Amino acid sequence: MPNISPPSPLHRAARFHHRETGVRGVFALICVLVAAAGHAAPQPGKDPLSSKVEFVGVDQAFVLSARRADRQLVVRWDMPDGYYLYRHAFSVQGDVARLGQIVVPAGERKVDEYFGDSEVYYGRVELTVPIDAAAEPALGRSRVHVTYQGCADYGLCYPPQRRSIVFAPDGSIEIARSQAHAAKTDVR
Repeated sequence: MPNISPPSPLHRAARFHHRETGVRGVFALICVLVAAAGHAAPQPGKDPLSSKVEFVGVDQAFVLSARRADRQLVVRWDMPDGYYLYRHAFSVQGDVARLGQIVVPAGERKVDEYFGDSEVYYGRVELTVPIDAAAEPALGRSRVHVTYQGCADYGLCYPPQRRSIVFAPDGSIEIARSQAHAAKTDVR
């Protein structure tokens, strides 16, 4: 008959220590995962308990405004966090008024999944377009067409957009959606 003796106290202590270390390891892993989830980057319009990102409409993602100032048209876009516009997609064309070269500030470099190495704008961007002094009286019956395109950092790229900036005879400006046309790109 084999000699079976009860486990020594030292053997029992080693088995308990091994089990305790395993429980501690699992507990530590759970803590690390919970902490990492709590520090994940917030996404626009995303409910943290949902698995879907909610994107805003194009006119909320890229809020367009315009004003006249010292023989110039200033076109501005405001964007919420996580949305950006492409420099290469800006175009401004006039119906009646002769427009000068678009002045665009330097943007931020981005390697984009849609267009590769690109120059983009986050938050806000303003373009300045000189208006020929001789053409300024014609602005009261003129339209300027603006084309632009942007994306969201979380995987949505909006199609190119075209808006008309309409100059009223009273000096006010109205922005309207334009018919889709092939737009001339003035900015490279």
